[in-house]
Amino acid sequence: MNLEKLKAYCLEKPGAYEDCPFGETPVCCKVAGRIFAQLYLDGRVTLKCDAAQAQADRERFPEAVAQAGSAQWAHWNTVYWEKLPEEELLKMLDRSYDRVFAGLPRWQQQELLGPPAEPEEGRRRFHRKKR
Repeated sequence: MNLEKLKAYCLEKPGAYEDCPFGETPVCCKVAGRIFAQLYLDGRVTLKCDAAQAQADRERFPEAVAQAGSAQWAHWNTVYWEKLPEEELLKMLDRSYDRVFAGLPRWQQQELLGPPAEPEEGRRRFHRKKR
């Protein structure tokens, strides 16, 4: 995996876009103004994660995953993607995006996902009555 492939994978996510708020590096992948990945030229990416999952990833891949920044960054890991199996890297990217996306208001999530699919012909939608 290289930087361009990694960036392309991130930008395939609904509503994802590239931004460089800190200068040329890192290249940040965002959704609704929130960073879910910071890509660096030196083979690392910083990803948002649940604190427990972050610790588990650090323990499972000690040579490839480290805590990002200081103790205030407990929900961020730095991942050296060349030292990690591609499948694991993509799972971590997916979790990072999903975590940030889940923190968005529902209306914004729906806006990014687009209108709901129409029901198949012959099927009706059932709605529960509010009590």
